[in-house]
Amino acid sequence: MIKFDLSSEEREKLLGAIRCYSNSEIITRKAKVILFIADGGRLSQAARANYISERTAREYVGQFRREGVEGLLTAKPRPGRPSKVPDNIADIINDALKRSPKVIECVDTVVHSWTLALMQKYLKESQGIEIGITTTWEIMSKHGIRHIYSKAVTTSPDPQYREKREAIESLKKRWRKTT
Repeated sequence: MIKFDLSSEEREKLLGAIRCYSNSEIITRKAKVILFIADGGRLSQAARANYISERTAREYVGQFRREGVEGLLTAKPRPGRPSKVPDNIADIINDALKRSPKVIECVDTVVHSWTLALMQKYLKESQGIEIGITTTWEIMSKHGIRHIYSKAVTTSPDPQYREKREAIESLKKRWRKTT
């Protein structure tokens, strides 16, 4: 059975990590496991309660013993291939969205509105960034970028079209006020 005592300061930091919504799920889970065991729970129960394996729970305990609360609650870079997405991706996308895809040579399209597929093609052809449509959407969502569709514009060959249209809109406004 694993046993250790937490100071009041350590307990407060772990409870704060659980309450903090901006923490990753892993950090929150680590804090829950350590608190569960510190309160007299068994490792197997802590693992089951947090939907992780006993081995993972044991790793969390080992990390806590080696590095303390600060080390446990610090997000560390994970191993694997480095990201293909540059840090300034939001700026690249925003700059592209300021222009119509029709005027960008590498996109080679006749449409005036951006689609995720066109943005993906633009990123690949002009920036050398090869990512999928889903990743493109995720990046845009993460950075709060909404791609805007062109607004439909009705026109007419009639030289008096604009004046007639304004007169109709004016009548509509007056009619709405009276009803």
